[in-house]
Amino acid sequence: MNKDNLNISKIETFLYELFNDSVGERVIVGSKVFNKTEIPSNCDSFCHVDLPNGVNDMDAYGQGTALVALYARPMESGRKNVKVLSEMEVELNRVLAESNNPNYKVIRRLTYWSFNRDIDWHCNVVEVIITIL
Repeated sequence: MNKDNLNISKIETFLYELFNDSVGERVIVGSKVFNKTEIPSNCDSFCHVDLPNGVNDMDAYGQGTALVALYARPMESGRKNVKVLSEMEVELNRVLAESNNPNYKVIRRLTYWSFNRDIDWHCNVVEVIITIL
């Protein structure tokens, strides 16, 4: 394993490129606190990628966890926009399955729902295990 591939910024760049132009209208990477004024009125979905626990160096390989939060603007009634979130998850599954990067292997581990009170948007959070080869 090339130790340079343990670099969190390289992993974030890999994930950004993996999800950009396919999962949601935009991709935001890194720890971030959102507020309503930061989301353009014409943006109805976005993907937020964070590596909150760092990367473990196991000597022969590395491993880390990315939290991929899929956000969809609520429906007019305020209800969760399950149609958009479902479409985003299907697309996330597709790009994860098709990923063939020689340095990083990605596996979907689990999913849970959440609600961001700062922006009043629902999200589905997907935990992705990244193995650094």
